[in-house]
Amino acid sequence: MPSLPLRRPLVAVALAIALASPATAAPAPAWTPFSPTDTPQVDKDAVKQMVDTGRVILAEIDEISPKNSVVFLRTTDGHAWRYGINTLHVAKFMEYLIDKKVQAIKVQPTPSFEAQARMLHDGVFAFLADVVPLGAILGQLLMIIAFVFVLVWVQMKATKLITGKRIRAIKPKDIPVSFEHIAGIDEAVRDVREAVAFLARPNDFSRLGAKLPKGILLVGPPGGGKTMLAKAFAKACDAPFYAVSGSEFVEMFVGMGASRVRSLFKKARRSRKAVIFIDEIDALAKKRGGMSSHSESEQTLNELLVQMDGIDNGKSHIIVIAATNRMDAMDDAVLRPGRFDRIIQVSAPSLKGREDILRVYLKEHLGNPDIDAAQLARICVGFSGAQLSSLVNEALIRAAREGKDRLSQADLLAARDKLLMGDPRQDLDLLESERRTTAIHESGHAVVALTVSGDPVEKVTIEPRSQALGLMLQVPERDAVSLKESEIRARLQVLLGGRAAEEVFFGDVTTGASNDMERAYQIALSMVAQWGMGESLGRSGVADLNQVSGGTRERIEREAVVIVNRAYDHAREIVLASKDAISRMADKLMEQVTLDKQEVLQLMEQKA
Repeated sequence: MPSLPLRRPLVAVALAIALASPATAAPAPAWTPFSPTDTPQVDKDAVKQMVDTGRVILAEIDEISPKNSVVFLRTTDGHAWRYGINTLHVAKFMEYLIDKKVQAIKVQPTPSFEAQARMLHDGVFAFLADVVPLGAILGQLLMIIAFVFVLVWVQMKATKLITGKRIRAIKPKDIPVSFEHIAGIDEAVRDVREAVAFLARPNDFSRLGAKLPKGILLVGPPGGGKTMLAKAFAKACDAPFYAVSGSEFVEMFVGMGASRVRSLFKKARRSRKAVIFIDEIDALAKKRGGMSSHSESEQTLNELLVQMDGIDNGKSHIIVIAATNRMDAMDDAVLRPGRFDRIIQVSAPSLKGREDILRVYLKEHLGNPDIDAAQLARICVGFSGAQLSSLVNEALIRAAREGKDRLSQADLLAARDKLLMGDPRQDLDLLESERRTTAIHESGHAVVALTVSGDPVEKVTIEPRSQALGLMLQVPERDAVSLKESEIRARLQVLLGGRAAEEVFFGDVTTGASNDMERAYQIALSMVAQWGMGESLGRSGVADLNQVSGGTRERIEREAVVIVNRAYDHAREIVLASKDAISRMADKLMEQVTLDKQEVLQLMEQKA
């Protein structure tokens, strides 16, 4: 018979023994019951000798307990013997008896005997592992753990999105911009440099009782260099740089924006000093109240104000730098001292500023004598620093595309024209009559400009670009700070000179002057309503025509029409007096498409 496993139930073992007994075996004699107290005890060796010699004819396992059991043996001579055995060894001892042909074996297990025995021998965990279906439980447990892990991961991601933990500090060594890279806005740089000392040497100011500024507001048109100033400031201060946009705090659900503001300032306070840059802060700090008010936006703004008030420069030096081009839309509570203590204007660069900016971007190409940064700056009136950077990049792309070894002035001029007018349209199939009308139109602009305006004509072309079929480009000698009324009226005449030339030469007009007339009308409205150059408001002015009554607005618009018509009549008189010059200029444009400054002057002065 094969050996039975150690943990096989004892009742089953006894049943197996009964079945294994020979069917012909004589029934066990009716002996008197065993007496635990009167039966002598033998050791293991004596038991083995009696069983091996076949003297044992009856074995009874009794008084079973979780720890110990008693085996009573009856021998052939009628004697009884008692043998103590560990309960866990009972099954193996019974196998031994079966092998030795003991004919009668009786087992009397107590309830829960086997379970208690295993717990005492192997411990509770071994017992549970044998009784409980650990495979199924472990599988379910792993599924629960995986589900909980996914929930925690999703919660962490959601928390990062809500609280702004994705905002990371940029180390000073990783900031690519310094004050040496900024040009053309010297006044703004000077004001910002002064604030660097507040973070670099705070004790120099605090020892006298001075308080470090909490905020600096940079105000100026787009592309003026506000972000570069903030980065250069953080690098000069050797402070971590936290860059965010005002729109990142604008959320649909109440509380999210405020939570992000708290998280941002909490991160900054961990550093000894830090710079927080909020670009387009007007998206976050709009005026509160009114019809467009929203509880979430107001909560977010309130949290920003609370956090700025809570900046303690005694513990950590934090300066908030913000940028906007819509200061008029910001709430007054944000602009007061104690929050943004310094408001720095970042204006469009002047002529010298544009030249300085170009020299920064053309540093590697200034060795080429063909490049004239001063002349390029003069013809890029109104360009911001970002536009000048784009101009240089477009020129480099053009030079590389044409296989040149170095950048030239022609590439820069072509890039300027592309930014102003767009790429030339090679697919536009114009009739000869349409080209002639365009040439007369642009020549009319040029002749009137040379007659009434002090700004020289830089270029005249009939090359189609973008939405325009031609262009007359004037470049002022200097950046105008203010304009006289006579200069404004001269500009109106220049704008209407093209339309007047069409009427004089062809007796008919086209739609090509629509933009000229629109601009002229807007200038005339500003003259009457804002600049006090009309009779309707006298020397008064309003920024918005909706602020005046309907009758006053009607008078303003009627007077603006009169101003435009007078300017048109003057332009027409100039065209009639200069028909020969316009014809010569138009013929030359039909021949070579583009005229430069010198060619325009020669054609204007040429005698018939």
